Amino acid sequence: MARRWRVLTIIGLGAAVAVSTALQSLQGGAQWRPYLLIGASATGVVAVWQLVAATLLARPVPVPPGVEQLTPSDPRQVGGYRLVGRLGAGAMGRAYLGLTSKGDYVAVKVIRPEYADDHEFRRRFAREVDAIKKVRSPYTSQLVDAGAQAEQPWMVTPYIAGPSLQSVIDTYGPWPAASVWRLAAGTAEALYAIHAAGIIHRDLKPANILLAPDGPRVIDFGIARASDATHLTATVNRPGTPAFMAPEQALGQPITPATDIFALGVLLAYAATGRNPFGEGTGEGILYRVVHQEPDLTGIDDPLRELIAQCLDKQPGRRPTPSQIVTSAYPRALAFAHHHWLPTPVAAYTTNMVNLVPKPRRQPVARGWPTTVVASAALLIAFAGLALQVDPELAWWANNQETKSPPRFVAPSPSPSPSPSTSLSPSPSPSPSVTRRADAFEMPDLVNKEFRTARIEALSRKLGVNVVFNERSGKANGTVVRTNPAAGVLIFPGLTILLYVVGPPPTVSVPQVVGLLCDEAKIRILDAGLKISAYPSGTRGTLTQVEPSAGTTLNWNDSVSLHCGTPSTPMPAP
Repeated sequence: MARRWRVLTIIGLGAAVAVSTALQSLQGGAQWRPYLLIGASATGVVAVWQLVAATLLARPVPVPPGVEQLTPSDPRQVGGYRLVGRLGAGAMGRAYLGLTSKGDYVAVKVIRPEYADDHEFRRRFAREVDAIKKVRSPYTSQLVDAGAQAEQPWMVTPYIAGPSLQSVIDTYGPWPAASVWRLAAGTAEALYAIHAAGIIHRDLKPANILLAPDGPRVIDFGIARASDATHLTATVNRPGTPAFMAPEQALGQPITPATDIFALGVLLAYAATGRNPFGEGTGEGILYRVVHQEPDLTGIDDPLRELIAQCLDKQPGRRPTPSQIVTSAYPRALAFAHHHWLPTPVAAYTTNMVNLVPKPRRQPVARGWPTTVVASAALLIAFAGLALQVDPELAWWANNQETKSPPRFVAPSPSPSPSPSTSLSPSPSPSPSVTRRADAFEMPDLVNKEFRTARIEALSRKLGVNVVFNERSGKANGTVVRTNPAAGVLIFPGLTILLYVVGPPPTVSVPQVVGLLCDEAKIRILDAGLKISAYPSGTRGTLTQVEPSAGTTLNWNDSVSLHCGTPSTPMPAP
């Protein structure tokens, strides 16, 4: 883009100089000279302004961790949104990280050219975009903008700075039941809103579930519908992912909202066990088992097992509706409301991703016509003044009367344009190249230290600490073998870090804290390596009871309950 505008700048300035020179030798027709001057000035100003904007747009901007760099074949701008990185690719198109003119991050999905050439696809895509605009749920990615009639159709949604369920399960393994219940409640609520808008997702899978600190986000709904009956899907394959297809979808039968419920059941089983309930293998083999065999739900306890089994019923009419799933899942999800909805390692990883998202400045736009008009007027005055100084006859209002020499005009010096902050594009792991905050510091090296020593050092730097035991290594038990974030990564006070420690958790004794002030007792319990599962509502009295009692042997990270002042029913810790 910058090269194109450089060429236009040279042409525009050349035209301005040529017209100005022609004005000096023009005989007669003086009334046309100012209009020629206006055209020359406007051409030059527009070209210069667009060159400046294009140059600023060519500068790199900081992007969140895990975003790939653009390749030479990728577009740099789509529908007025500047593209700064790659988010991923699918069967329908490629997703890019984009920037609005205000500097907000967005996800821009550009449809593949093969689909763009299909008129039936364009018709369906435009209809699905209208339906997607009606979806309103805190657990879906809302539609920001779309270009159904563009050369390559595109759509824009807010950027969610979180990993996919697929990548998290592959990295950290299966989830506990509490997190799966929260996942079920949020995803079912999203499906309720999607189905209410007349949309069937058709491709619900872990890669289409993004994890935010406040709950899951369902993405890419409605796109698979637009591809139905096109020349590509009709001759190549059916829309959807075999491992998450319902039996009716595999058999080519009519699709209903119950199809998404089956996919949700597979997704929940995958989150709870780390494996597909219908096994692995080729697409044909998986689809055969989906149609003819029962799912393997080994390792899942009731009542979660019962809910998943109902979702995986072969008959669509016997599967629960999204509202029924929400009704069943929410009470169990709320029972764990005092915990983070994600497992501890995943919560720390997701929080780090959110904290490391840079905040770019307002972006220049190559089509700043209001500013261009103002700049053209200012430059026009300068050009007119210089031309009058060279040829007073240009003042056609003089009516051939003798005039004094016109005053000398001086072209104003252009003010320097602000340059956006630049930084190196970060690697997929958190990188210290992000703009440094005043209180930021580098993660200390805690590897190979005894975990208690490492914990004290982290706490002294005002960091939260979670300890993960049972790491395998040839080092002595209690040794820190790795940390998240790694040493040297830019972090901030208040961030929670993870210490991965060799061997099982050590045993600790409940300290004698009865009779101490409640706040002091709380500190001693936490310093001993224990957690507080219940804490009194009033904290001004002395501690009257601790459960289990003092001297009881527990494992590190086990929980105790405290009673302060007059014995009363404890309330969950905030």
